[in-house]
Amino acid sequence: METIAYTVAGTTTEISLTSLGVADWRIAYSSHGASRASLPLVGQPPEISPVIPFEAACTIYTGRTFAAGAWSGGTILFQGRRTDNFGEASGPSAGTELTIEDAWYDLRLLTLQAVWQTITGGTITSPTYGTATWPDCVLFQATPGVTYTPAPVNGHITTGQALTEILNYAISTGVNLQVGVISPALYVPFYPVRSVRCADAIKHCLRVHPDCTTEIDYTTTPPTFHVRQRSGLTGLTLPYAGTASPSGGTVQTHLTSQIKPRPDLQPSRVGIYIKQTASIGGQPVVSVGTDIYPTGVSSGLRSFDTSLDMVGPRITQVTARITSTAFDPTNLAWWQLKVPAFSQPETVPGSLALLNTAINDGSKNCITVVDETGAAVNLATYAYVMEDHGTAHAWMQLSGGGAVLVTKAIVTGHFTYQRRKNVGTAASPVWVPVKTPNDHPHPLRLKLTNSPSAVYTLNQVVSTGEVYPTGLAQGIYTALSTLQYEFNHTILEQPFTTIIKPGKHALNISGGAAAWSSMAAMVQAVTMDFISSPDTGLVSAKTQVRCGPVEHLEAGQLVQLFNVFQNRDLGRINPNERASGLPNGGGTAAMPDDTAKENTTHASPDEGWQIFSGTDAADSGKTNSIQLDPVNGQLVMNQLVNTTGAVNPAAPSITLAKADIVASGAGNQAAKFQLFTVCLNDGTVKSAAVLATTPA
Repeated sequence: METIAYTVAGTTTEISLTSLGVADWRIAYSSHGASRASLPLVGQPPEISPVIPFEAACTIYTGRTFAAGAWSGGTILFQGRRTDNFGEASGPSAGTELTIEDAWYDLRLLTLQAVWQTITGGTITSPTYGTATWPDCVLFQATPGVTYTPAPVNGHITTGQALTEILNYAISTGVNLQVGVISPALYVPFYPVRSVRCADAIKHCLRVHPDCTTEIDYTTTPPTFHVRQRSGLTGLTLPYAGTASPSGGTVQTHLTSQIKPRPDLQPSRVGIYIKQTASIGGQPVVSVGTDIYPTGVSSGLRSFDTSLDMVGPRITQVTARITSTAFDPTNLAWWQLKVPAFSQPETVPGSLALLNTAINDGSKNCITVVDETGAAVNLATYAYVMEDHGTAHAWMQLSGGGAVLVTKAIVTGHFTYQRRKNVGTAASPVWVPVKTPNDHPHPLRLKLTNSPSAVYTLNQVVSTGEVYPTGLAQGIYTALSTLQYEFNHTILEQPFTTIIKPGKHALNISGGAAAWSSMAAMVQAVTMDFISSPDTGLVSAKTQVRCGPVEHLEAGQLVQLFNVFQNRDLGRINPNERASGLPNGGGTAAMPDDTAKENTTHASPDEGWQIFSGTDAADSGKTNSIQLDPVNGQLVMNQLVNTTGAVNPAAPSITLAKADIVASGAGNQAAKFQLFTVCLNDGTVKSAAVLATTPA
């Protein structure tokens, strides 16, 4: 007895098809799409709701027996959901037909989602990662964090592994399936898709496998989804122009056949022309290649040639320049470049000198070169001074090997020089001496490096791009090389015992051409019309079998297969971002100026002598000068002629010299203001303060 069990709100009800009102009914099995059971309810008008609700889970059995209030035994013919009911009425006649669809119905209405790696926190240099799931998918790309056998090749998983992932995702959402035999295993280029249904994703994975068909085995719980290649199908032989008795008194009678061999689908070769566009430093770089199988076969009649655009690596070239000169702190010309005052006209040319040219030897007034901790810098290593105030990055390497090093340093020199002043005009300068420091310490902040001037380049791989999977042309050629047959074959089986299914069986024909007996034609669709006999209680089946190429080869021949790599949108959905969590983007190396400006702090000079001068209040053509000369122990006051800078011989001059005290015989006495009594010419006696030594 044939029965149907349906589940509503967790409660399962099983009744016979006869009790439901079904007499003759049909199952249509398909590959690459939904199989359907059609149950006509003769006499039930369309205004009466079916007893089986929409999308209720259903199981159709055959060979069941009813005893003690329960059904048992038999086998499962079909499992699915009630997805449609079609009603019609014409005059006194009325009827309703229920449709039960298998799990392809769920796959057709479920959007595929994929796991992406994302940045969830941390810092720019040390991010933390997590995962997220959303409906942007990259078919044939390994999912982050998943282990595969075999392992991915350049991030690619096989078509079979991709099919398994799609099915497992569907199962995780509640689709009533389990994964069975998944035979195809071909590496193909990434294929980004957005908001694709699971059914469409499965069919896309199968587009490069014209030798594969699908089956859902309803005899298991839950049903098992299989994808088998032609070589893995079970052979089944049906009669031609006669009858056959396979077993148990069953008689198979041939009714009709239409048969057509398809040698036009056998390629002479498969040629895939690959164009890969990479980006290096923002410059597009295009490379081309081919994958041809069999090798050495030229393009010609029935050659399957197609093109494939692939995204190559995206490499950002980061360049950083170091500008440096040899460091010699004893070089006065270098100091004059670094200290503008040393090269000004107010410094007497040729007067600049270092008091000591020794470096870091501890001697008096030696040149010191120390780091920020005060430790001496090794000038054998840090032999160059950076002119751009930059810094080094860890990726910079010297041409001879070794890292580029940079250290902050303070170099101090001790100088003597003469300063002068222009008492003339800019056009006609007249220079007069101003001062000569005995010791003027002068520190400079700078950066020293072990690198001469050079440009350093870092190639950063922003996106690894796609790697062409090997063996693709051979895989397609192998799948198409076996002769396919396109035909329809109808038999009547009384009583029915044989269930022919796509994805499970390959068909042979007995009683016809010799080649038919071993052609192993792939079954694509089967329609079984079940006919009940009220007299015998037996059920016969009229079985129509359609064999041949899968639909995407039959419709427009190879057009769909030719277009398998077209429409790949790698612009909006980036496989590299899915794997790494990082969006497209490059990087540049900043060379920041983090060095204090030179000559921001100077030590006070130890002056040797110094002149103070100013315009004479009574004569603007003259300059009064006061020279402090500690070297000679004197103070000299003169009037200078502005036009010549020479001392005016007609003007009074005052010299206070320590040597004069010694020459006067006063010895080591000190000259100071003392009160003396002075008798004037008119005899008047006055008191005056006089700078003099004490009278001896």
